[in-house]
Amino acid sequence: MQQAEASLLALHGALKKGATVADAAKVAKAEASFKGEMREIGARLMDHFSLNRLFGLRTAAELFGTAANRVHYTSALRYPVLERKPADPTWKNYGGDVKIVLRPAMKAMVDRYLAQELAILPGAWLVPFGPVPVLALEYLASQGKIDANRILPGLNHPSGTHWNRHKCQLNLVDHRSCASNVGCETIQSRSRLLREKVAVKLMATEGH
Repeated sequence: MQQAEASLLALHGALKKGATVADAAKVAKAEASFKGEMREIGARLMDHFSLNRLFGLRTAAELFGTAANRVHYTSALRYPVLERKPADPTWKNYGGDVKIVLRPAMKAMVDRYLAQELAILPGAWLVPFGPVPVLALEYLASQGKIDANRILPGLNHPSGTHWNRHKCQLNLVDHRSCASNVGCETIQSRSRLLREKVAVKLMATEGH
C-alpha cells in the first residue's frame, strides 16, 4: 500500500508539472520502488552475498542511485494485492504464500505480465527478495520462459519489520539463540545455496 500511494502521488505531481505520461510513469517507478528503509536493507543484503561484485558495482546501493539505469524493479504480481481475513475486516498487504502460482488471478499476472517483462531482459540477473517470488520465477523457468541460471534466490524480503531475520542472514547473531519463529535454519540454508551460486558465477566472470 505504501509503494502504491507513493507512486500515485509521484505520478500526479509529475503530470501537474507538465510531464508526459511516459516520463511521469518513470518518475513514479523511481520514487516508489523499494521505497525507504527497504533500499538500505536490500543493498546491505546484496552486498553481504557479493552481488555487488557480480554486478560490477562498489555497492548494490548504487542500484538505487547512480546505477539506477542498470536495474529494472518489478514485482512478481504486477498490481498491489490486498487481503482481509474473516476475523479482521481491515485490508492489509498480501504477504505472499506458496499458492502464488496456483490461484488463477495471481498465476495470470505472472504468466501475462511478469513473463513479458522478463522476456525483454533475457541477460539480466534475477534477484528475488523473499521465498515467494522465487516460486514465481521457478515456475516461469519450468515453462521455458526464463533462464533458471539467471535466478539468484535466497535473500530475505527487505522489510524493515523483519530485522530478526536480517540479523540471522547477515550473521549478526548467535544462530543457536535465534527464536524459533525466525526460521533461522531455513534462512541459513537459503544463504548457503546463494553464497555457493554467487561464488561459481564470480569465478566465471572474474576469471578465477
